[in-house]
Amino acid sequence: MKLNDLHNFVYYYQELQKIARSINHLNTKECNEIFTNRDKTRLKNLELKADKVIKYINKGFKAYFQRDPRGLPVYIIDKTCNDYTDGIPILLK
Repeated sequence: MKLNDLHNFVYYYQELQKIARSINHLNTKECNEIFTNRDKTRLKNLELKADKVIKYINKGFKAYFQRDPRGLPVYIIDKTCNDYTDGIPILLK
């Protein structure tokens, strides 16, 4: 692995952290408050953005979204897998 590859991964991971924090905020709002159509659209757009960023890292990966606000909202998983526990969680901080 080259240093540039590591730099790119860290950059994309940090972008995913920003997206994950926003998704987590919306998941909490959906659980505790009124969830508007605008919120639904924003959540969908954030999920599409996260999936796009993950594909930049590796085309063989995809995003898994966990909706429970008590857990982490975004995981990187293998395209052939549907079990998020085998994936890499995107930490919120």
